Amino acid sequence: ARAAWPAFPFTPATAPFIAEICQQLDGIPLAIELAAVRVNALSIEKIAERLTYRFNLLTRHPHTTLPQHQTLSALVDWSYDLLDENERTLFQRLSIFSGSWTLEAAEAICASTPDDVPYTHPLHPMDILPILTRLIDKSLVQVPEINGENTRYRYLETIRQYARQKLRASGDEPQAFNNHAHYYLRLVSEANPLLKSSEQVQWTARLYAEQDNLRSAQNWWFQTNPTNALKMAGLMGRYWDRQGLYTEGRETLEKALSTSQNAPLPDRIKALKWASGLAMRQANYEKGKTLAREGLELTRSQDDKVNMAAFLNILGLITSGEGNDQEAQKFIAESVALQRQLENLWGIASGLDNLSNITRALGDAPHALTYMLECLEITRKLGDKFLIANNLVGAAEIYLDLNELTTAQQHLKDAIHLQQELNDQQGMAYALGELGVIAWLQKNYATAQNFLENSLKIRQNIGDKHGEGYILYLMSLNALACEDFLLAKGYLKTGLEILWPLGEQRITLNCLEALGHVAAGIGDTTRAIKLWAATHTLREQANLQNRAIFRTFHATKLEQTRHTPGGPAFTPHWQAGISMSIEALRALANDFFAHP
Repeated sequence: ARAAWPAFPFTPATAPFIAEICQQLDGIPLAIELAAVRVNALSIEKIAERLTYRFNLLTRHPHTTLPQHQTLSALVDWSYDLLDENERTLFQRLSIFSGSWTLEAAEAICASTPDDVPYTHPLHPMDILPILTRLIDKSLVQVPEINGENTRYRYLETIRQYARQKLRASGDEPQAFNNHAHYYLRLVSEANPLLKSSEQVQWTARLYAEQDNLRSAQNWWFQTNPTNALKMAGLMGRYWDRQGLYTEGRETLEKALSTSQNAPLPDRIKALKWASGLAMRQANYEKGKTLAREGLELTRSQDDKVNMAAFLNILGLITSGEGNDQEAQKFIAESVALQRQLENLWGIASGLDNLSNITRALGDAPHALTYMLECLEITRKLGDKFLIANNLVGAAEIYLDLNELTTAQQHLKDAIHLQQELNDQQGMAYALGELGVIAWLQKNYATAQNFLENSLKIRQNIGDKHGEGYILYLMSLNALACEDFLLAKGYLKTGLEILWPLGEQRITLNCLEALGHVAAGIGDTTRAIKLWAATHTLREQANLQNRAIFRTFHATKLEQTRHTPGGPAFTPHWQAGISMSIEALRALANDFFAHP
C-alpha cells in the first residue's frame, strides 16, 4: 500500500479493514497486492466494501500496478483455460453453493434437475465425483476435512466469484439456483420431523453446516416463488427456535407470511406457529398474540386440533410473559387436555413443561414438580434430547426453590451436557443462570458472577431481551451480596431500560425491589421503603410472586431496615409507597438513577 501511497496510515482505525481485506481475499498474495495499490484512489473502508465485486475492482491499472503483476482475473483465467469442457461445467455450477457443500448435494444440483428444464451441457450424477476429484487435484476446490459421507468441499471466495461469473455467462445460473433451492427445500422437509427424534443431534449438525446454503435457497424462493418461501420458512422454524436464531427466524417468517397470502393453509399455519413462538421468545408479546390468534382461528376453521393445541400453548406463554399467570394456566391446561385427547406425547410433554413453569410461578412448587417429572418421563421415552435438557433445567429450578441444591445442581450439569451436544444456546443460557443462582446461595460470589456473565452473553447474542433483564437482576443480587451497591445499581439501570419497553411485569418488579436494597445500602432509606412498598402492592394486585429463594433474601433485608436504630419512620413511608402507581414508581427509580 505504501508503494502506491507512501503516506498510507497503518493505525488502530485502519487495521480492522486491512484484516478484513486479507481475509476476504483468502490470503492470496497477488489479490492482496492488487487491492493495496488502490489506496491512492479509494479509502481502505471503501476497498473492503467493494470486494464483493473484486474482479472489477482488482483489474490491472498501468500507472499503479507493479509491472510483474497480471490482473487477478487473468491469473485464474490461466487455470480455467486448462480445464476440459466437463471440468469447466462443474467448476461453474459448484459456485452456486454458499460456503461449502457435500458430494450428495453436488450430484443432485449440478447434474440432475427437479423439473423438465435441462442444463445447456448435461452431466450425469455418476460423473460428478471423478470431475470433482480432478478439480481438487488442480487446487481449485478445497477439502477442509475428510469425514466420510459428511466430507465437505469449498471454494476460496475469490475462486467462487470467478466461477459464478462464468456460470452467469453460460446461461445456466437460473437453473443452478432453481436446482439448489429445490434440493435444500427437500432437505429441510426431511429434517423437520427428525429434529425432535433420536437422530436430532446429527440433523441439527447437518443443518448447521448448511446454514449459508439454506439462507441462499430461502432468498431464491423469495425472489421467484413466495409459496415455497413460506413453506421453507415454516420447515426451518424448529431449527431456528432450538438454535436461538430468533431474529433471523422471525424476520424470515414474517416476510414470508406477508408475501404469500395465497399459500396452502397447512404451510401458513406452520409458519404462524413458529413466527408467534419466536416473537414470544423475544418478548414481543403484541406481535406474538396477533400471529397466534390468526393461527388459532385458522386451526379452528380446519378442526386442526394438533395445531390448535400448539397455539393455545403459545398464547399461554405470552399471557404469562405479560404477567397474568392464572389466565395463562387456563390456556395451557386446555392445550394439554387437547394433546391428551389426541395422545400426542410430544405435545403433552411440551404443555406439561409450560404448565409446570407457570404453576411454580404461582407458588405451588410441589404440583409444579409433579408436572415436570411426568413431562421428563415422556421426553425420555420419546428420546428428544432437546426437551429432556429443557425438562432437566425446569426440574432443577423447582428443586432449587425447594432448597434441594445438590439435586438441582446435578440436573443442571446433566442438562448442559445435552445442550452442548445440541448447540442449544437458549437452554445453556437458562442452565448457566440457575448455576449462578446456586453459587450465589452458597456464597460463592465469584463463581456466580462467572456463570451469570456467560448466560448474559448468550442471551444478548440470541436477542432474548426478557432473559437479559432477568440475568441483570440476578447479577444485581450478586453485587448486593458483595455490598457493591454502585455495581448493582448499574445492572438494574440497564435491566430496567431493557424491560420497560417490553411491558414485562414480574422481572421489572424484581428489579425495582432490588433497587430498594441498593437505596438502603447507600443510605437512602426513605426511597428504599417506598420502592419496597410499591412493588409489594403491585405484586399483590397482579398476583406476581417472586421466587421463594429471592423472597427470603428480600424479607431479611427488609426486616433489617425496619429495625435499624435511628432510621426514618418506617410506616409513613411504607404508606406513601403503597399508594404509588407504576408510573410514579418508574419516576422514583429514574430519579435515583439520575443521581450518582
